[in-house]
Amino acid sequence: MNCTILIKNNLKNTKMNTKERIKIYLNELKIGQTAFELQSGLSRGMLSQKNLLGEESLLKIAKTYPELNLNWLIRGEGEMTNKPFNYNFSKIYVEVNVDEEIKKVLESKLEKRRDEVVVLLEK
Repeated sequence: MNCTILIKNNLKNTKMNTKERIKIYLNELKIGQTAFELQSGLSRGMLSQKNLLGEESLLKIAKTYPELNLNWLIRGEGEMTNKPFNYNFSKIYVEVNVDEEIKKVLESKLEKRRDEVVVLLEK
């Protein structure tokens, strides 16, 4: 049995602190503590210290790793990561095309106005 699966299955049965959960997350990402600390803007060795993570540190982690579920990290509730966003790319494509059409219409009107201004200036 995979060790990661075993850990995941036992997460609800054990009392872990935030730093222990971070170490589980790092194992999933396959990155080291030092890399995590550097990427998050945390002090080097912070995860090895006995003190708790403060609000500022948690905000840095959340900003660097938005997929990490803070509810799981802090309380041990829910899944380790947030569910991925479901983007509706067809809607985005339509909006971009509408914007392009509007741009073309405005450019056409602007060009007509330019021509009108030139005619007025020549009089």
